Amino acid sequence: MPRQLLVRAKKARNNVTALPHDTSLLVIRASMPEESNIVEKNGLRLYSLPTALIASTPEYYRQNPTDMRAALSIIRDTSEVLDQLLEGGHSTIAGRLAGAFRNIGRDRIADEIISTMRAAGYDVRENDPFVIRITHLSLTHEESPYVNRIRLMWQEMREPIIKRFPVAPGLQTDAESYLKRVEDVYVMDAYHSLSIEGRLQSQSETD
Repeated sequence: MPRQLLVRAKKARNNVTALPHDTSLLVIRASMPEESNIVEKNGLRLYSLPTALIASTPEYYRQNPTDMRAALSIIRDTSEVLDQLLEGGHSTIAGRLAGAFRNIGRDRIADEIISTMRAAGYDVRENDPFVIRITHLSLTHEESPYVNRIRLMWQEMREPIIKRFPVAPGLQTDAESYLKRVEDVYVMDAYHSLSIEGRLQSQSETD
């Protein structure tokens, strides 16, 4: 759930409406996008995904990296963004999108954006808007963007957790002492298992 939803309206008064759970609506007076760049979903008129990606600032990539990577992974082909990039002459945005696609492993789309824009006479310089690059993760096009979102969240969370793991004890040098500890633990584990099983059986008979 985004903390703030930005709403464009021609007659807005630039007001913020506070909502529960530290969320809000920001209604700003701004021009509306072309009808061809608007999609309707669940009764809301929204930016189409390519239009939203083109309109996203570098700050949004840094503040919402998981959302942006999940959104980029939905794009199947370069043609989905190239038309608007060429029509608007967005050379800086083209370089940012190329860097963003390369960041998630979509090198083909990144290369096609750069080559097509340069062939049209634009000076495009690739720029990765993300702060870090996630390695060992391949984002593929899925029917649901939540698939890649979960993969991204897992990749993001696993590193801090791994750092909290204790240092591996390594191989035991005293085999006899180690086996004795295993036997002692086995007896204790067996005792607890029988105790738990007995309580469960007793509870079942009572029920």
